[in-house]
Amino acid sequence: MGSIEAANSRLPSVRTESPRQGAKALLIKRSVSKVLLLLSQKVTKAMRRIRRSLPDREKGKYIETDNQRYDRERLCQP
Repeated sequence: MGSIEAANSRLPSVRTESPRQGAKALLIKRSVSKVLLLLSQKVTKAMRRIRRSLPDREKGKYIETDNQRYDRERLCQP
């Protein structure tokens, strides 16, 4: 019975991250940030095209609603 109690009282081993795992995590983090950057650039280009295609009066309304949404987010209001 003594050996079972000793086995149960043993502290769990602490695993350290290998350098290879750290490099893999860094590579994944970099690739995710690149993907997000490319996605935001494509969305920005699409929004520019949409704004260019709208008449001036519609552009003003569109920009105004966008600014109002930004103000609500900035001021934390619903």
